[in-house]
Amino acid sequence: MNGRIQDARVHRCALVLTVAAIIIAQFSCTKAPKSVDFSAAKTAYGKSDYRTALSGFIAAAQEGNSEAELLLARMYEDGRGAPKNYAEAFRWYKRAAEHQNGSPMAEYSLGKLYTEGHGVPTNTAEAVKWLRLASDHGNGDASFYLGDMYYRGTGIQIDRYEAVRLGALSARQGCLEGFFLAEGAYNPKESQPKDANEELKWLTFGAKNKVATAQVALGVKYLDGDGVPRQYSEAAKLFQAAASQTGEWAKSNISVHLAQWLLGKLYQSGKGVDLDYAEAAKWYRLAADAGVQEAQFAFGGALVRGQGVPQDYSEGIKYYRLAAEQGNWEAQGALGAMYFSGTRGVPQDYVQAHLWLNLAAVHGSKQILILRDTVERRMTPAQVAEAQRLARDWKPKKNE
Repeated sequence: MNGRIQDARVHRCALVLTVAAIIIAQFSCTKAPKSVDFSAAKTAYGKSDYRTALSGFIAAAQEGNSEAELLLARMYEDGRGAPKNYAEAFRWYKRAAEHQNGSPMAEYSLGKLYTEGHGVPTNTAEAVKWLRLASDHGNGDASFYLGDMYYRGTGIQIDRYEAVRLGALSARQGCLEGFFLAEGAYNPKESQPKDANEELKWLTFGAKNKVATAQVALGVKYLDGDGVPRQYSEAAKLFQAAASQTGEWAKSNISVHLAQWLLGKLYQSGKGVDLDYAEAAKWYRLAADAGVQEAQFAFGGALVRGQGVPQDYSEGIKYYRLAAEQGNWEAQGALGAMYFSGTRGVPQDYVQAHLWLNLAAVHGSKQILILRDTVERRMTPAQVAEAQRLARDWKPKKNE
């Protein structure tokens, strides 16, 4: 009897333990931590639901997600979803940067924090280290930031060469501001070399780094044989390099458009390149439409002559006028001559002819002076007075 009672007790204990094990297992299954839904956290971030994003990023970052670490650091730096906390931002940026593949954006951010003394004491050496790493890993913002430090001497010695190099690198890495830095660091008077050898080195350095101003300046030296052997082919290469630059910065860069005009001149003359009127007209037009008065005159002439483009007097006169209104004396002379003869595209008008020839005559061209006097002999005193009044009141238009 006692044995059966003992067996029953053992059986009940086993049953209880089995049931308990099942309950514990079920409880464990329902309470086990789920993997973090990082995608949902990013969606919340995109919708400016920063509280939800913050908790998701914290969980994912704690699991070693480098993207979450970067986003979390940015939230702490910007004060989104939590009060600004540069120390926390620094901690998470550093974790993201120290992953095996690293994070160029985290490296760049660490460099900024070290420079500005946010979250850590200011440390220029550490700042330069991280910024250079980010730059080497392709971050254009880091290249620009470090280049600007060399340009201004922010905690380090001013180095115009390094500023130009980093600015140009930044531009190639997609940072629009890099163009401004490269050109700006290249141009200041205080950085200009004092002797011819140093100047040539400076120009060559800028040209190799695709600074349009340097490419044009060096190209002109080869064009004129100024300090270097005259080499039209070398000038053409440099003008081509500058003229072919594209992007938002290039649209407003006068050096790019001057290079287009100069390249057009070489194609028109066949110096350094094969003679090609169509190619000349192409480059003239690009520079003319950007407001370069010399190119407007040149393209106007191509249209009037039908050289490289279909002949079109009306369009040619339009470009002559654009250049003349900016003060280009050659265009003024050409426009005056066309008004005198009544060439196709403009009616004969002695007052307009006298006005433009009178303005052009200031530059002392003997032929223009003779033509102006010829026009004047055919005018009434009232017409001469009107033309002279127009000349006195005339002011050049600024290139917009």
